[in-house]
Amino acid sequence: MFYWNAAIKKGTAYIFRPNSEQPHQLIFLAGLDPKKTYKLHGEDGSIQAGNFSGEALMRQGIDVRLPGKFTSDLVYIEEAI
Repeated sequence: MFYWNAAIKKGTAYIFRPNSEQPHQLIFLAGLDPKKTYKLHGEDGSIQAGNFSGEALMRQGIDVRLPGKFTSDLVYIEEAI
């Protein structure tokens, strides 16, 4: 699930791993400006933190790695200044 607040230029992706053997998944964000840069970091380190273009986040996705079944993470996204 991904929520974006355009007024404050910040959002949060709520990432959940169900009862699945798959340790990682590509997550594609939607609704970002492809020409802008966004700063990402995960609460529990499931993603590689850094700056990414909106185009890359929407077309290439984020590689999310959760350690075990029924685990989760919050990924914070904000427009880089």
